[in-house]
Amino acid sequence: MRKLTFILLLLSCKAKSGIEIENPYARMGIKGGTSAVFMKIKNYEKTPDTLYEVICDCSNVSEIHETIIKGDLMEMRKKEFLVIDKEVELKPMGLHIMLINLNKELKENDTINLTLKFKRLGDRKIKVPVKKL
Repeated sequence: MRKLTFILLLLSCKAKSGIEIENPYARMGIKGGTSAVFMKIKNYEKTPDTLYEVICDCSNVSEIHETIIKGDLMEMRKKEFLVIDKEVELKPMGLHIMLINLNKELKENDTINLTLKFKRLGDRKIKVPVKKL
């Protein structure tokens, strides 16, 4: 019995590895318009990885953006890549994935398919629920 308990304890303590995507969600949007995707990306590897491209089945263009506020002005800038050292949070008014020229309406409770392309660890395909924000 002790041996089984020890083995179960070892298995439960195994260190995580790779990339983990937490709580992805997109905001609603109209056909031809824009939307944004938010999530937390965790890297459990010892070496940073780079998110260099995003592909979505619901838009003609998918880009990594950051929101910059200068005084009373807010602007969004395209980023060519994101370095994921330990953890990066994509959130409203910060880093996010911009979906441009939606090819369909995104309604609450819809699901979209997103492919995140990482330089070291390859592609991660995820399903993203659409939420009303």
